Amino acid sequence: AVVSTQSTGIFFTVVLCIGITVAVTEQWKPVVTGQDEMFDLENTPLEIKTTAEPGSAGAGSVVLALKTADDEGAGYLSISYSSASVLIKIEYCDFEIPLSNVPKGDGEDNERVWRVTLDRTYGVHKTELDFHCNDEDMASLEFDRDCLADDGNDDDAIKAPWDKHPVVKIHFSEDDQISKEFRPYTPVADCQEGSYKSGDMTECHACPSGKESNEHKTDCVECHEGSYKADGMNTCQTCAAGKAPNKDKTECEEEYSGATTFSGSVAAAAAFITALLL
Repeated sequence: AVVSTQSTGIFFTVVLCIGITVAVTEQWKPVVTGQDEMFDLENTPLEIKTTAEPGSAGAGSVVLALKTADDEGAGYLSISYSSASVLIKIEYCDFEIPLSNVPKGDGEDNERVWRVTLDRTYGVHKTELDFHCNDEDMASLEFDRDCLADDGNDDDAIKAPWDKHPVVKIHFSEDDQISKEFRPYTPVADCQEGSYKSGDMTECHACPSGKESNEHKTDCVECHEGSYKADGMNTCQTCAAGKAPNKDKTECEEEYSGATTFSGSVAAAAAFITALLL
């Protein structure tokens, strides 16, 4: 915050540094193919939104390359929608994972959110690659078992270029036809509906009236249009027919019909005067 004061014609500006921790759910960013994006995949899972339907005409693939800071290739993977059975391909490992249990897409656009997690908690030679779709566990690849180098020099070495690290860039290939948006994955806070936990908070806090917890329960958001949340409610509810939420969206009120007692009285008076003149 900046506070300005005036004394004897001289202005003083005092800058107050206030530490505020705010948890922000990362916003979706449009996918631009053929372009590098800075992304710390080894510490933050990646979410990719698709809108195609597996097996439909023109459905293609998610095609993603991983890179180091020096632009070295560090891995390459694809998620193919070419048939009704989705196929995950891990390039250089000659590894394919057919999936017949992919969750249905959401809404008219058949939205699916894939989560790609590159886990190197126990070192590069213990690399794991995990895939989720709409929060459901789909597949997992353990490199020390499924993708070892075959040169015989090191029993623990995994195949190049997956041994390159750290991965700090991602690159959606120009061959990618179905990736629409991406963002870092934000874990859902362990809170019940109507409460949230953010930053350094150790306990969940209830959202105030007129607001409910966001998608990841890391903040509170205003009730959507036409809904309200009163004290004691955990989620926003739609107002009954003929009613609309008040300004703070804490209760529903009778909708303004456009007609008032005053306007009715004026109409009646006008009719009476007209009758006298006839």
